[in-house]
Parts: sequence; C-alpha cells; structure tokens
Amino acid sequence: MDEKRKNKPLGKWSLWAIGFGAIIGWGWVAMGSYWIGTAGILGTIIMLVCICVLMMMISLCYTELTSAMPRAGGPQNFAWRAFGPKMAFVAAWVSLFSPLTFMSWMNNAMISALDYVFNFSSSPVLYTIAGYDVHLASLIVYEVLGLGMIIIGLLGINVISKVQNLGVIGMIVLVIVFVGAAFIKGDPANLQPALPNGIRGIFAILLTSITFLCGFECVSNSIEESHVPYKSLGKIIFWVMVASAAWLIVTQLATALALPYETVITSSLSAFDAMAALFNGAGWTTWVMLIIGVLGIVTSWIACSINSSTISYNMARTGMLPEWFAKTNKKYGTPTRLIIIIGIIMELLGFLGGAVNILFATTAGFSVCISYTLVCIDFLVLKKKEPNMERPFRTNKLVGIVATAVGILLIVLALPGMPSGLKWPLDILVVLVWVVLGVVIYVFYAGKKERLKIIDENMRSLLFEEDGQ
Repeated sequence: MDEKRKNKPLGKWSLWAIGFGAIIGWGWVAMGSYWIGTAGILGTIIMLVCICVLMMMISLCYTELTSAMPRAGGPQNFAWRAFGPKMAFVAAWVSLFSPLTFMSWMNNAMISALDYVFNFSSSPVLYTIAGYDVHLASLIVYEVLGLGMIIIGLLGINVISKVQNLGVIGMIVLVIVFVGAAFIKGDPANLQPALPNGIRGIFAILLTSITFLCGFECVSNSIEESHVPYKSLGKIIFWVMVASAAWLIVTQLATALALPYETVITSSLSAFDAMAALFNGAGWTTWVMLIIGVLGIVTSWIACSINSSTISYNMARTGMLPEWFAKTNKKYGTPTRLIIIIGIIMELLGFLGGAVNILFATTAGFSVCISYTLVCIDFLVLKKKEPNMERPFRTNKLVGIVATAVGILLIVLALPGMPSGLKWPLDILVVLVWVVLGVVIYVFYAGKKERLKIIDENMRSLLFEEDGQ
C-alpha cells in the first residue's frame, strides 16, 4: 500500500457501516405493511432472500471492477473502459437517479417517523398532490432537516463516517430489543396467511425489494477515502449484504409475529405498532422505535449523499458536466457546489410531500436494475477484452453471466404492464423526465464530438494514473 493511501480515514468497519447503513434505512419500518400485506411473511422472506443472492452476485462483479479501477463513480468508469465515453455517460446518468431522488424519500420518511409522535398532520393543509396532503408543519420540518443534511454533507467524509458509525451501532443495539421481544412474546398464528396472493404477490414486491436492498455500491464509491486493501472489498461487501438481508428478514418476521395480518395491512408504520403491541402500548416503545428509525434514515441519507455527490463529481471532473461543478472545498475536500445543488433539488422535492413515496420507490428500483445490469455486462466484456487487467479481487465469470441474465429478466419484469412493473402515469412520467433531461445534456453538451474527446482523455488520465488510486 502506498503512503498516500495509509493516511486515508476509512477503515474496514467504516466501509461496512457505510454500506450497511445505506441499505437498512427506513424501509424495514415503512414497507412492512406493503410487503407482508401483499406477499405475506413467507413471500416477503422468499423475495428478500432471492434479491439478496442476486445483489451478492452483482456486488462481486462490482467489486472486481472497483479493485481494478479504484476510483469513485464506478459505473461510469467501468462502462468507459468496456465501451467508451458514450456508454460511460449513459451508465453514470442511470446510476445517478436512484441516490439523488432517494434523498428526498429519506427526508420524507423522517417526517413520517416524527409525525408518529408529534402529529404534524394536525397542522393546516397547504395543498394536495397525488392524493397526499402537504401540511404546513411537515413542510417546514422537512426543509429544516434538509438544510441540516446538506451541512453534514459539506463537512466531509471524516465527520460523515463518524456519524454513520454511531448511527449503525445505535440501530443494532435497539433493534435487538424489538426482535428479541417478538420472538419471545409474539404469536406464530399471526404469520398466517403466509402467502395471501400466491406467486403474483411475491413478484408484486419485486422492485421495492430491490430498492431497499441496494446501496452496497457506496462502499466502492468511498474507495478513494479508504486505506483498506482493494482485495478486501469483496469480503466487506459480502458481509454488508448478509447483515442487511438478515436485518430485513428478522424485522419483518418480528412485525408479523407481533401483529395479526389484518392489523399489519392497515398500519402506516407496522414496526412501530408491533413494538407497542409487544409491550402493551407502553409509551417508551414509540421513542425506541423512533430513535431506531431516525438513525436508519440518517445513515441511508448519508449513503445516498455519498453516492449522488461522487457520481456527479466524477461526471464533472471528467468533462461530462461543466468543470464548474467539480470545485472542491480546500478544507474538507467535498464537492461543495454539487452538494449544495443536490441539496436544493432535495429541498424542492420536499414540496411534493408524501407523493415522493409513490414517485420514487418504484422508479428508483427500476433505475437500479438497469445500472447494476450494465455493470455486469461491463464485467463480462472486460473479462474478454482485457483478460490481463490487474484485478486485486477476482470473481468467476459464471457469476457475471448469471447476474447479467437475472438483471435482464428483472428489467423485463419492471416494464409497464408487468405485475411489478412501472405504472402509468406517475412512474412512467418520472422515468421519462429523467431520460429527456439526460438526452438534453448529452446532445447539447456531453455528446459533442470535441467534448467526447475531452471526456475520453480525462477518463484515461483518471484511471491510468501512476499512483493507481
């Protein structure tokens, strides 16, 4: 390991905490009633296990490529080396959608958590979007929280990793109380019906399961700030996926044990209600679950911030976006302008209120399917194109073949008209807006002939520097 990397702040635990915190977040609280109500507890477990196995295969492909190209902004780097600058832009733009929009989803999730205690919904209704009322108190709190998150992002990876580490430790300690109580005091009869809607119910939760089991890539996107040997990335991401899947499964099982099926499907925050039921409605249970939920939201928001800022920064420093966006803070090394712009987008999305729950959870899963599948294709192409490329961490080619095939299948299942597919009009319109925006940037800036040459030169310089960072 070179001397520069020895001084980087992130070690194995910090990288694991970033990845684990990215995946866990709020989904296990917010999605319980939908997952269990739609697929039943057995269907939920089956889908989570299947998606976890798929994510492990994809992460192995991702890790091999990251170890060979240890720079932030992975999908863009991989696609450039496999196909060139045009496909690199496509890969970067697709991979940016999920973390960028999900930051707003996380902030809105924070409102849902706090509303459970402070009843923001009793404040005046300002307007209604897609059936969701936007309340004055909720909007004010959202904007204040968003500002706080922007400040955390600006303080750099040292501060971010410390917050992430503490948040993950706190979540683990407190959720042990919830799960332990459910397994001791819960009623197995509540697990019925285990498959209320059969196979169709399982596939109906496909995209949201992907959405809430993605995020491991923030480990790779943090590689420039880590002193961990590249060959160790695979083990870290493997245990991130195992721990995350186990967390989602046991928390959903705990919820199902604690509450009858009829109660779960009508609950807005089933995990909160489950904890209360286990301890006969004791007031302290709400605060315990609120703390766990808030910690999960913060850790996921941090990971989304890392991903969105590193992907967009990589686009800017290589010429896909104007160089103006690539300016970094001298003290903290953060891409200040990008973090502020991303924060402004997040703040503006706050005016959609609860509508972000239906606008982004499914569409983010769709973009993740495409992004991950492209990475697996890059993996296979580079296995053939550059068999002698230095790869500190290696994955069997068969893993990439299976992951690519399953990834393509998932994209097909996510298409409009499929049980788990994008719905008209909201899902499809959101995707179309993002596609059109990407086309405009490409046609009028990144895709120009001279600009593509600059991108190609910058990518070559970035990935083939002598220091290899």
